[in-house]
Amino acid sequence: MSKLLRGCLAVALWSTSAFAQTTTTTTTTTTTTLAPADAQPVAAPAPAPMPAPAPAPAPAWSPAIALGNGWSLIPEVQYRPRLFIDSGANFTAGTFADRAVISHRARLGLTVKNAEFFTAHVQLQDVRVWGEEADVTNDFSANGFDLHQGYVSIPMGKYLEAKLGRQEIIFDNARLVGNLGWYQRARSFDAARLNIKVPDIMNVTAFWSMAAEPTIISDGTLNAAAPRTSEVGFGGIHFNINALKSPAPTISLMYLVHENVPAKETRHTLGGFLSGKAGGLNYQAEGYYQLGQSSFFNAMGEAVSAPIGAFMAAAKVGYTLDVTTKPSLNLGIDYLSGSPAEGNPVRRAKVFDTLYATNHAMYGEMDFFLNIPVATAGLGLMHAYAMLAFNPHEKVNVSLAARYFQTAAASAMNGSNLGIEMDLKGVYKVNKFLSVDLMYGVFMPSEGWRALKTIPNGLSPEHQVYMTVDAAI
Repeated sequence: MSKLLRGCLAVALWSTSAFAQTTTTTTTTTTTTLAPADAQPVAAPAPAPMPAPAPAPAPAWSPAIALGNGWSLIPEVQYRPRLFIDSGANFTAGTFADRAVISHRARLGLTVKNAEFFTAHVQLQDVRVWGEEADVTNDFSANGFDLHQGYVSIPMGKYLEAKLGRQEIIFDNARLVGNLGWYQRARSFDAARLNIKVPDIMNVTAFWSMAAEPTIISDGTLNAAAPRTSEVGFGGIHFNINALKSPAPTISLMYLVHENVPAKETRHTLGGFLSGKAGGLNYQAEGYYQLGQSSFFNAMGEAVSAPIGAFMAAAKVGYTLDVTTKPSLNLGIDYLSGSPAEGNPVRRAKVFDTLYATNHAMYGEMDFFLNIPVATAGLGLMHAYAMLAFNPHEKVNVSLAARYFQTAAASAMNGSNLGIEMDLKGVYKVNKFLSVDLMYGVFMPSEGWRALKTIPNGLSPEHQVYMTVDAAI
């Protein structure tokens, strides 16, 4: 065979081999083709470069400043202005904006922490209405400036901790003990507190606070003009069980005692709270009973006492669809016992007292029932509601709530129906440090309001709007 023929054959065989190698790189089948002896060797393709490893996630930002030797310094700041407009809260005819004010909360706090030794926290706040100081150049009173929190927390072993000083205390959903955080001034307690925390099993808190101490004047010395019979004390034990895993509910048990020496009343509260989730379903249920002794003067002016027997119960169930906008529906009912005033000298003994609750979160945005039992004149409360909510954007939540109110005990004057409240609210989470919320509420009263307030003929709806900007680190 001529050299030309052998060359042509070698080129043909080499081409076939190259095509076969190209094909095997794109399939899962490996093909080996023999090249003629005088064919040029084919270089193996270079391996694909390995992808670069993903960068490590950035550590979560924290305002903590390391001081060395286990000590850290944690500053905090909050500024929260609020525009508030309403039609007077008097249920009489008037303009939509009978009242319009801007208030603010300005907080500055500092925490010094060492897990081995102690944690000390100081939080100052200024609460005021814009323009309340007519002459800002000469007004040095600072009536709204105060120490909101100031305490030391001392570890006492692996699971035990003591906290002494002015502090916020919140149990469960703040039905009976809370910080009233929506209110600009908020609430804190001068208290001694003992915490036992066993991770994934239980949390136990025991505390005692002095709610009123008029026997001491502002510089800390004894005020001889105020006897110790003017004191008010408040304390209790809260037991939370978290050993049960989802979908089992979280369960809490609580005992509270409120000793009102001026009113000659000692009120004990016992009950429990549970909440849980199962898929898109969420639920809450709670119940409390109050007992003790309440003193009063009868029609003859004689000091007598009666046993306390009051109760409350509440339940809520909701469902959230697992879609992008997270639409949800929540239904709930609250019942707080009361007693009619007519011919009932021991009525306070049958009235449930919500003690130090955060009632803004419970009974409507318009706050007509912020102080119970005073807000319903001891007649108790029944509150049924439905709330629709959804997220039109990942940072925005919109909700609409319809609420029906009536007194638990009927009044001989104008019945028990108090009215209906509608609340439309939007919350915009700008980022992790800044949020804006806007609310419009309307309350349409019924004749039952005449048993609570002195209102002339012609009950008119009440309107309310507020907008809050909350910037906090």
